[in-house]
Amino acid sequence: MNEGDAFVRGLRFACLLSCLVACKKDADAEAKAALRDVRKACEHMAKWPRPLKRSCTRCMAYSTTPACNCPSDKEVYSGQCYPPRQAQVDEKSCEPVSACVNKCARTDCECITRCYDAQERCYKLASMVDGCVADVCDAHCR
Repeated sequence: MNEGDAFVRGLRFACLLSCLVACKKDADAEAKAALRDVRKACEHMAKWPRPLKRSCTRCMAYSTTPACNCPSDKEVYSGQCYPPRQAQVDEKSCEPVSACVNKCARTDCECITRCYDAQERCYKLASMVDGCVADVCDAHCR
């Protein structure tokens, strides 16, 4: 094999590797986007085997609150879902919906979804929050 053949093989390998990495990133982005729906996020989180595990409950709580950037707060998930959560809290039409959702069992996705009937704006905001939490906390709740 001459120097030119080795270069071409190396180039082909580099192209293949970069394509695989790009495809994985696209698949990850598609999976995250798929969770940006109240129903889908609920169904995803309902499958978590350890939703009451300390690391899971901490992630669900701290991911939706502002990151404090203090020495005791070293978790990467802190504040990651806060912006959409704050938008949901600020939306007045979401107040009665939140009360309804809190009456549903955590795994009763039909009940949770029904709470958003005729509340399209609130559903969209909640979808961003729930999808974010489902994505960010998945590793801590499995």
